[in-house]
Amino acid sequence: MERYGKLIQDESERLSALVEQVLRYGSMKGGHMIGGREPVAIEDLIEDSLPSSEAAVHGASLLIERQVEPGLPLMLADGVAMRHALQNLLDNAVKYGTSDTRWIGIFAAAAKDREKPAVEIRIADRGPGIP
Repeated sequence: MERYGKLIQDESERLSALVEQVLRYGSMKGGHMIGGREPVAIEDLIEDSLPSSEAAVHGASLLIERQVEPGLPLMLADGVAMRHALQNLLDNAVKYGTSDTRWIGIFAAAAKDREKPAVEIRIADRGPGIP
């Protein structure tokens, strides 16, 4: 019973996230693309993005390799939109990129060759890719 309660909780959180995405899409169509920007810590952003994909990750028994460069600068961003973007990339990696290798990589590092400090975040899988 406890397991089913947890499953219902997890799925209701996923449904809430989906509703939030639909509302954001409607807002974009109305001309409001990005919300307020605020300083966001990359490590926190990645950690906050994982729980919604966690059920799929655990269900698929995947290895998640995380490499976050220490001391990254704060990123000025719409934190909610960034979390949704990362969750979408993680969900796609789980669905389409792990059938053979069962591996996902999450990488964050200072972007090179930039005038201002910038951060590069990559979600990687070893799937067939997109033509």
